[in-house]
Amino acid sequence: MAKYFVRLNRATQGPFTLSELVQHDIRPTTYVWTKGMPQWQRAEDVPDICRAMRFVLAGLPIPGEPSDNGAILQHNNTGAQQQQQQDSPTPFGFRSFPEPPHNIDYNVKPKGVSIIMAVLLTICLFPLTGLITLWYACKFRYLWRSSEAEDISAADRHALRVKAYEKARMYRIMYFLTIFLTLIMIGLLMAFRS
Repeated sequence: MAKYFVRLNRATQGPFTLSELVQHDIRPTTYVWTKGMPQWQRAEDVPDICRAMRFVLAGLPIPGEPSDNGAILQHNNTGAQQQQQQDSPTPFGFRSFPEPPHNIDYNVKPKGVSIIMAVLLTICLFPLTGLITLWYACKFRYLWRSSEAEDISAADRHALRVKAYEKARMYRIMYFLTIFLTLIMIGLLMAFRS
């Protein structure tokens, strides 16, 4: 039976069985990890968790999980960490508590996302991918500004910032793709001229 660790309130908690996991305050964007996963993933991307959530929403017991009649089980985090240290091998034979590969602080605004640069890419380099880059830059700016509003909950602020970080990542991908395609086009033009 798989046991999952979760990242809640900037702390790693667990391990939890599926029935214990669905009773905690997790969202589709909550990061989870279990033995066998190469890295931390969002709960919405883990089929077993999605299936368990559907069973809980339907009022059915989760298949393969012991029924606990809705009681929330308490865990000793120290014992959970020791169990995980025994289960999780790391390179060179050392064992350690798992940490996500990229510990992102969503309270810090990502740098390097520029609408002006995206406009310049569109006008001067490769218009198609430049426009896509511009769209991601605008979407990032909108999401980040929305997350700075005073009247939203902490959970909504976090969700908006996670989406903003995703748009910033896509902006960077499209930015470099635009430059790469421009270099290819220049190379092709030079090859045809000679």
